[in-house]
Amino acid sequence: MPQTLTLAELARFDGKDGRPAYVAVDGVVYDLSASGSWSNGEHALCDLGARAGRDLSDEIKFAPSFMRSMLAAMPTIGTIAPATQRGRRVVQAGLVALLAVLLAVPFVAVGRVGFRANPASWTVLQLAALEAFTLLFVDIMVGAFRPLLTRIFRTRLLHRAHQSIAILAFALAISHGTIRLVLGISGYPRAPVWVGPSVLTLLAVVIAVAFSRRGLNRVWRWVHRINYLLFAAILVHASSLGSNVRTQSFLKIIFLVYAAAVVAGLAYRIYLLLKRGRTVPAQA
Repeated sequence: MPQTLTLAELARFDGKDGRPAYVAVDGVVYDLSASGSWSNGEHALCDLGARAGRDLSDEIKFAPSFMRSMLAAMPTIGTIAPATQRGRRVVQAGLVALLAVLLAVPFVAVGRVGFRANPASWTVLQLAALEAFTLLFVDIMVGAFRPLLTRIFRTRLLHRAHQSIAILAFALAISHGTIRLVLGISGYPRAPVWVGPSVLTLLAVVIAVAFSRRGLNRVWRWVHRINYLLFAAILVHASSLGSNVRTQSFLKIIFLVYAAAVVAGLAYRIYLLLKRGRTVPAQA
């Protein structure tokens, strides 16, 4: 008898540890357990992060045309509950609204001092630094919680957003550094100042490796994790030199929340690595 599953129920059939491998496409749930291309719940050839236990309606649009005919040959289990799709859109809207709020925080911080209280160059300097830090935080969150976010957003859209946010953060950081050099760095402690160029160099390496990931196998993932160290370095840099961070309590609280979220994201990724490590011997 056909079943009606929610996305939460679908997620249980992830093809791991002997569980069935189900995917949903255009509201229909397919059983891919018998397919040799879906070993351990992950498609062997797909580079879009296609995994069992998810709604792949968007991913199938970018897949080769023969994939849809192959999918049609698979047994069907049932359908996805319509209310689940509405709930997904609500969560999407909520996360986009949260992003807008985060991007507004730097303007609030600078505005509390007064946009006319300092020269325009100083205002742009502060905004570029705070927005770059915010975008780096958002990018780390997208990367850390990507296994969860792919249940909410299209995988390709999420991947492109991840790359675009990193590039924009890098561009703003470059702008901040350039303006700072033009205005001069005399009077600032040298150690925190030189954290900036060091972070920019490493960030450029991380971005370049991310765009070249197909030729680097799993090495790129370890290089990509440098983002956590970069976040810590920028946090120290901002706390030591940033006038807004040092003088505004609400910004200190927000930065502490960011730091806690990054730690939570790192803990989540470590958990996934350990979980994956525990499942490998069972498959041997």
